[in-house]
Amino acid sequence: MYGKTGLAFDPDKRELFDSRVRKRLEETGVGASAYVRMLASGASDSEFRPLVDLLTVNEAHFFREPSQLTVFATTVLPDIYEEKQRSAWPKIRICSAGYSVGCEPYTLAIIVLEFLKQRAKVPVEIVGTDISLSALEVARKALYADHGDGCGEPITP
Repeated sequence: MYGKTGLAFDPDKRELFDSRVRKRLEETGVGASAYVRMLASGASDSEFRPLVDLLTVNEAHFFREPSQLTVFATTVLPDIYEEKQRSAWPKIRICSAGYSVGCEPYTLAIIVLEFLKQRAKVPVEIVGTDISLSALEVARKALYADHGDGCGEPITP
């Protein structure tokens, strides 16, 4: 898994890892040894994606890490903005890695839009990436239920 994705799993999470792999074995009807051989040989790269989806957390909420977002809004973003005001390339570019179903880049967009309300406008590009193709599919739709607590669960239209 690490060799193909760069994902490393904490030994403390072994039970969770094992239960998710067992679930995939049940879904495919393949034994553990045969499954490992299949993945290692690359014979079924299409099988690798569902396994990655099962093993990744895909936890997402709007405004999920308030302390990090506060630092972004009060320190990082103002510094970048000031630098871009003096730059020949004023575009602010932000990458949200491991963003799951999209709440994080939308949260960053909200913060940036609020910040720019009182300032000269600059172009902004926010790119989200994730290893889970199913999470990316949900993020592209950008449909979330309102739970009234600032969090949103993806919804299927």
